[in-house]
Amino acid sequence: MKTAQLDALVRQAWRLPLCAGLVLLVGIVLAGESNGQDPVPQQINMDGPFRLPLPPYALDPSVPAEFLPTQTAPAAPPVQQVNGPLFAPFVPAPSGPIQSPYQNLPSQPSPFQPAPFQPAPAPPYAAPQFNAPQNGVPQYPPQYQPLPNPPLDYQPGFQQPGNQQPVAPQLPAPAPETPSSTPPPEVVPPPPPAEKSTAPLLVEESGWGWWTPKMLDPWEGNVELGMNGTDGNSQTFNIRFGVTAKHKTETFVQSLQLTSIQKSANGNTTANTALLDGRLEWPMPNSRFNYFIHGLAEYDEFKAFDVRLSGDTGFGYEFIQNDMTTLMGRSGLAFSREIGGPDTTVHPELLFGGEYKHKFSPTHSISMKVDYFPDVTDFSDFRVNSQASWEIALSQAWGMSLKFSVIDRYDSTPQGAKPNDLDYSTLLLWTF
Repeated sequence: MKTAQLDALVRQAWRLPLCAGLVLLVGIVLAGESNGQDPVPQQINMDGPFRLPLPPYALDPSVPAEFLPTQTAPAAPPVQQVNGPLFAPFVPAPSGPIQSPYQNLPSQPSPFQPAPFQPAPAPPYAAPQFNAPQNGVPQYPPQYQPLPNPPLDYQPGFQQPGNQQPVAPQLPAPAPETPSSTPPPEVVPPPPPAEKSTAPLLVEESGWGWWTPKMLDPWEGNVELGMNGTDGNSQTFNIRFGVTAKHKTETFVQSLQLTSIQKSANGNTTANTALLDGRLEWPMPNSRFNYFIHGLAEYDEFKAFDVRLSGDTGFGYEFIQNDMTTLMGRSGLAFSREIGGPDTTVHPELLFGGEYKHKFSPTHSISMKVDYFPDVTDFSDFRVNSQASWEIALSQAWGMSLKFSVIDRYDSTPQGAKPNDLDYSTLLLWTF
């Protein structure tokens, strides 16, 4: 119970100072009203001199009275009442200078005197101090004695210092660099853009892996085969077989062609021919010319001879050589000899020939070749060998093509046989 009363008393204790303050304030107000006068605000004397607090020495009796500041001040102007609190009227400051009560005091030295300026001592690494010249000759410390004479590298163009100290040698300016005489690198023009092929898109077919051309590298060529026949009232059988191979390097080109033609009717042989053709070519560097050697061996059962051998050599010139077209001309010297015939002498001959190939598309091409051999002693005695073919690709994956071929051989001196032999065939071609 006592604890509760004590807590209540503590909670009410803050009211006691507040009540005391209020009572004191009311008493002050009532005391002012009882005197019947309003409190006068403090007035500031604007006429001067200002009343300032006296310095400590003013209380010293040893100071003469005339040096002490005056203690009286002029009377303040009357105060006017203006409907409210009283205010002192504004009085302008006097026009003269304001008099200070300390202006008549004797001068006394200030206890705060600045110390005289003293330059800092020179550091040990400062420049040497030279003495004043005597009789026009400067005095130097022992470690800075000038040279007796100007240095050898001194030149009139140099400015000698006033203290006769040697100057650093002036090195000549480096010569300007001359431009290098190395020619600029040659600008290689970019290769021309490849021509877009207008060939139709081919569909690759799956073939036999060992039939790829890589199997017989570095040779490339084809094998051709054609046959036909009948059986019944008449019996015929015709077959033509051939191989063409070519090997090409940067220094030479060699080619080989073998053709065999066999024909029979009712058990009788009507045609039996074999042709073996070989050629070597050496292209000349940076030139369209080439040098060649060519040989041909002919066997024909129905000719006046058994075998005829011929060879020729000379130069060829490529008029046109690109991926689509080849046109070449040849000329040179040749010879021929017939074996197993009435004339077995060697006939010197000339050679004029040409070869043309053109690809209309990757699947369609033609080729032709002709060689003319006139006898040197008699131009009316001559030989002409020619070939032409047309190839159509059937399957590039299998390397199969269809070929129409014509071979013609003409001899102006057949020795009792027909001068011209023509053979045409349709063949199936396999390319390797």
